[in-house]
This record gives sequence, C-alpha cells and structure tokens, in this order.
Amino acid sequence: MLKFLGFLREEKGATAVEYALIVAVMGAIIVGAFTAFGDDLKTFFSEDVAGELNLEDKSK
Repeated sequence: MLKFLGFLREEKGATAVEYALIVAVMGAIIVGAFTAFGDDLKTFFSEDVAGELNLEDKSK
C-alpha cells in the first residue's frame, strides 16, 4: 500500500504527460485549421502565388 501511495505522489512522469497533451492539442488545432481552410489555401497557392511567380499554365 505504501508503494502505491508513493507512486501517486511521484511527479517525474507528470511533465512528460503534460507535454504530450500540449502536442496532442496543437496537432488537433493544426488538423482542424487545414480541414477548415484547406480549399482556400489550395486556391491561394495554386492561383495567386503561381500567378505572381509566373508558374501558371501558359497554354490558356
């Protein structure tokens, strides 16, 4: 029983768990942003940026 209570008081692994939670939340935010703005980003990079760099299809 004393070993179990000592395990509950141990804080060494808490920092790793906190960092893992932060990384997981940041990943979820990034995935959500790309899901929400994916089409707009595709349009921006394929039309606007390509036009500025003269990379558009010249056969038009």
